[in-house]
Amino acid sequence: EALVAFLRERFHRVQVIIYLREPLDAALSLWSTAVRNGAPLLVLPSPQPGYWHHLCDHCSTVKRLEHWFPGAFLLRLYLPSEWKYCDVVSDFIEALGLPQYLFQPADAPRVNRSLSWLALHMLARLNARVKPSRQHVAAICEAFDRYPPPRATREQKLQYDSAFHESNDWVCRKYFPERSQLFPSNGGDCED
Repeated sequence: EALVAFLRERFHRVQVIIYLREPLDAALSLWSTAVRNGAPLLVLPSPQPGYWHHLCDHCSTVKRLEHWFPGAFLLRLYLPSEWKYCDVVSDFIEALGLPQYLFQPADAPRVNRSLSWLALHMLARLNARVKPSRQHVAAICEAFDRYPPPRATREQKLQYDSAFHESNDWVCRKYFPERSQLFPSNGGDCED
């Protein structure tokens, strides 16, 4: 609500563009970010009520947007294969209605990469004992960058699918009626 007040004091018109991400993918990304920033999380948190649930409950997010920014928000899906040029910046520019030729795709390396499984677990264990320096975190991330990212177990995938099925269905019916489901069924890739 503070953000709404801040924006309304400064702008006569606000358009919010929000990307909704498949809940398990969002949770895996948040897990990586949390550990990178000092959390000692050795396992992916369950989708129980709380911050993790709040992040993934798109129905609740959309209802807040409807309340705070009625008619002034646009929902997009965080599905790289469906983005303009498979690039989130190009997709965002298209959503804004700006011409693509004004913007050049960045050749810069990605800076917000997920941790590899090995780096995540090493940092989580280290975070439980000490607060590593940014240089140590960067060195660990770089040293183990070539390894694959963490994946959810089949049980975790089922928990997240179950926890957010109704929420995703509501958003899909209301805002993406042309889709049979909000996210492809292969979202939240998991271990066998």
